[in-house]
Amino acid sequence: MGMEKFPAKMLGHIPTYYITDTIQEDAGGGNIRIWNYTRIRGVLVLRFQCIVASTKLLTISRNINDFSKIIAHAEQVRGIGDHVH
Repeated sequence: MGMEKFPAKMLGHIPTYYITDTIQEDAGGGNIRIWNYTRIRGVLVLRFQCIVASTKLLTISRNINDFSKIIAHAEQVRGIGDHVH
């Protein structure tokens, strides 16, 4: 019983997509719709869309931006393509 630790056991149950491009639009009511695409041989293939409250997206995007900087810096230090796990 209890919650599964993320991500070990949950990953097999959650669809995962490699996203290369996004398009954002006003979804109304203070929400933003984000269309998520993967570029395959130059063609954008829609993978999924999500709707997020604009106020929440401000916090989420700030956290993702900060984490992305950490990962990008680590890639530069260790060399692109070196695997961590």
